Amino acid sequence: MNMKSRVALMSLSGFLIVGMANAAGEVCTAKISDIENQIRQAREQHNDNRVQGLETALQQTRANCSEAGEQAKLEQRRADANAEVAEAQRDVSKAQRTLDQAKSEGRSAKKIADRQQKLDKAQRKLSERKAELKALGSM
Repeated sequence: MNMKSRVALMSLSGFLIVGMANAAGEVCTAKISDIENQIRQAREQHNDNRVQGLETALQQTRANCSEAGEQAKLEQRRADANAEVAEAQRDVSKAQRTLDQAKSEGRSAKKIADRQQKLDKAQRKLSERKAELKALGSM
């Protein structure tokens, strides 16, 4: 596994730990634990710059993290994600109407294919936004 893959995996595992811990109300403890694990891994890899950055992050997390603050951040992220899902749903509806209109008006095959591509793209975006919202947990 290369370094980029390891970093991505560590970031993902940190996100999941924080996400799971939030349900139990232990967000700050989970963040601190995740950073400490990353420090251990960075030390094992002799990555002094990363260790230094993570130690700074650990100090800041210990000084500034509060359960209420983390809960407020999570609620804001959920609200933002809900708004993005709603916008993506509007985009899908608009793309579907445009495609239907092009078909009913007998537009060229190229125009219809273009409209279908826009609809497909909007549907993919909607799926991505729903997945992000699901990862945050629904409100």
